[in-house]
Amino acid sequence: MTKDGSNARKRAAREHAATHQMPYTQALRDTAQPPRARVRPPVPIRTSDTTLVGHSSRVVGVAFHPDGTMFASAGDRSVRLWDRTTLQTTTVLNTDDSVFSMAWSPDGATIAVGCVDGTVTFWTVATGRIISRTTGANILESVAFSPQGDTAATSGFERHDETPRRRSVARLWDVATGQDTLLSDRDAELRQDRLVGHGYALAFHPAGRVLAASGETDGSLHLWDLPTRHLTELPGHDGYSIMALDFSPDGRTLASGGMDDTILLWDTTTWRHTRRIDAPAGLISRMAFSPDGRLLAATGMDLFAQLWDVRTGEPVAVLLGHDGEIPAFAFSPDGRLLVTGSDDRTLRLWHFD
Repeated sequence: MTKDGSNARKRAAREHAATHQMPYTQALRDTAQPPRARVRPPVPIRTSDTTLVGHSSRVVGVAFHPDGTMFASAGDRSVRLWDRTTLQTTTVLNTDDSVFSMAWSPDGATIAVGCVDGTVTFWTVATGRIISRTTGANILESVAFSPQGDTAATSGFERHDETPRRRSVARLWDVATGQDTLLSDRDAELRQDRLVGHGYALAFHPAGRVLAASGETDGSLHLWDLPTRHLTELPGHDGYSIMALDFSPDGRTLASGGMDDTILLWDTTTWRHTRRIDAPAGLISRMAFSPDGRLLAATGMDLFAQLWDVRTGEPVAVLLGHDGEIPAFAFSPDGRLLVTGSDDRTLRLWHFD
């Protein structure tokens, strides 16, 4: 779909939302074309033969243990740990409010759970004991662990006074103590019935020195050099906020996905974007490289996930099966399994043997 077509779809969705008094995101789904109609052959369409249930509301987070034997899913007011072999839930971590984001530490010992109330709880996986709990953003969008696992980053939107205006805020947290360091605090903007700014996406470079974050409403990319706290702002998605970020496993490439329905691949040596990939309208809210760095997967406000060949930028597969948006997914460390989580309250497993 062209950018003009994407904008027309969004305008139609806003009109539909106003007419029927419903949320914009629901209207976007209601006015969407059937998923198959927007898949251009000869991209292979794949279906899942395994569906898992357990959550009572939308699944908003999926993450694998580093050794690949377990994976976690987050939704409602809980995080469920699943055995990869038996596909049975082994542990349930209950939270005080609805979960919005989740991350698993690189050493596998800790899970960070961000809730709608702005709290982030760090749990010891082996015992279920809470290490620390933080209070930050009023609307928490993203949480990520540093490669060392002793630090976590969060981004979201906070209200600092009694006015409706919010700020987009990024913080670093000491996992052991819950103490925070403010990285950035800037005005957020309400656009198309949603807050936009640098509150959406975070990603640590595998070496741990650089933290990438979504920039302002101009679509810029923000890069923090963490030892010096120096911020570099780079032009990227012209006029459209970045919604998703991920570094390739070797650290040589950063992928950014914007509200303009495009993915930019950045060379992390020169910080120039080397490739642009056009994605289906509304697809990008979550994005990740496969463990070998050859594939890039994305999901968003649609009923399918899509995979691209990083080297060529060509689509290689479309994953169909969910009955709702797919806000969460994760590759297994060996790259042979992709687990997706959906608004339809289910998990689906996709095998790449």
